[in-house]
Amino acid sequence: MGKRIDNPADFGRVAVVMGGAAAEREISLISGRAVLGALQRRGVDAYALDWRDEGLSALMNRRPARVFNIVHGRGGEDGVLQGALEALGLPYTGSGVLASALSMDKLRTKLCWKGAALPTPAWHVLEKEADLADCTHLMELRLPLSRRSSPGSRWSSRRPAAAHTSWPTLWTRKPGRVAPPQVNGRSGSA
Repeated sequence: MGKRIDNPADFGRVAVVMGGAAAEREISLISGRAVLGALQRRGVDAYALDWRDEGLSALMNRRPARVFNIVHGRGGEDGVLQGALEALGLPYTGSGVLASALSMDKLRTKLCWKGAALPTPAWHVLEKEADLADCTHLMELRLPLSRRSSPGSRWSSRRPAAAHTSWPTLWTRKPGRVAPPQVNGRSGSA
């Protein structure tokens, strides 16, 4: 845990890195502008940097003291941007390289949770349409189900996982989906 900073000047210059090229670009720009405005209202010397349009060279040239990463999806949440920032020696918000890369892979994340004895709903990996028949008999997988993407897919935070109320609607042309039961409750983020 880092030291607490109370004086906005102690943050130094903060790059609010937003945008990116993933499907979540527009959401990232909206989030980024909100973060930038909040930091500036608090007196922090912050500026916007569009990761897709300006990229690493702009970050290296402007050399901020730290980075607020608000790039969503591939390139921003998958360890790529985190790795670049670590190579530059720049502190940044969010998880590190390994945690970011791992959390983008839903199956590996669920396996880690299971290995750590953390509760997680049952799931079945669908590689081919015939896998539907294999998982229909599993009593812990009850409809409705949610569809989660395989690693590297373009699953957007703008499109929540589809709820499937019949087995045939669960199958898509993209294999490697993790199919957990739909869990109803409040959604949150940290």
